[in-house]
Amino acid sequence: MALSKATRLYCTIVIASGVAIMVATAYGGHSFAMARLMIYILIAANVTTIKMKIPGLTATVSGGSLLIFAGLTDLTSAETVVVAVVVGLVQCLWKPKQKPSVLQVVFSICTLVISVMFAWNFGRWLTDWIAPGNTLALLACSTALYFGANTMLLAGVLALTEMKPVGKVWNQLYLWTFPHYMLSASLGGLFGYVSRGANWRAMFLFLPGACLAFGYARALKLQQSEESIRAALS
Repeated sequence: MALSKATRLYCTIVIASGVAIMVATAYGGHSFAMARLMIYILIAANVTTIKMKIPGLTATVSGGSLLIFAGLTDLTSAETVVVAVVVGLVQCLWKPKQKPSVLQVVFSICTLVISVMFAWNFGRWLTDWIAPGNTLALLACSTALYFGANTMLLAGVLALTEMKPVGKVWNQLYLWTFPHYMLSASLGGLFGYVSRGANWRAMFLFLPGACLAFGYARALKLQQSEESIRAALS
């Protein structure tokens, strides 16, 4: 499907911004705690395979947001960007119902990277203003900022490609993704707390529980979606 000029311009701006952040991460002289980061990446790659399609829209959410929220409070901005790239790749390429184009994969990764950098930086600035040093406040601020940035970026491109009002698309995203993000933020906060402890290997204990939690949420959402469809047809 040919993209409109407005859609191409929007995608170009988002991709350019995301690529700039990734280049700055790669060549900015950042230090990485490799052992802990590799555990984040391994668990992110696993839980991201649990995906749920948003009814009525060509968009999905996955369990990878759990590791992103944990990273927003526990990792450096560069490390969290790396986790976001992994989540974006797995979410796009792991058993998709329809093979995505290169543009779709790059755009999806860039929306995650932009949302992460926005939430990481402004979440800390807002927390320092409201409750300095409070990890729960940091998690709450970062979650709200990430949710807002990510859903607005997705709503923008979906509204342009599907020719729908952006407000209506965002409301639909909010309706279907808000519970998912709240579950992810709760588990992510707990995950980050454990990873800051002495025994960071205990993070692996969260993998089975996270998979079960997101699997249950996915099944529940599918059931609700089927019930809504049946109600509409009856």
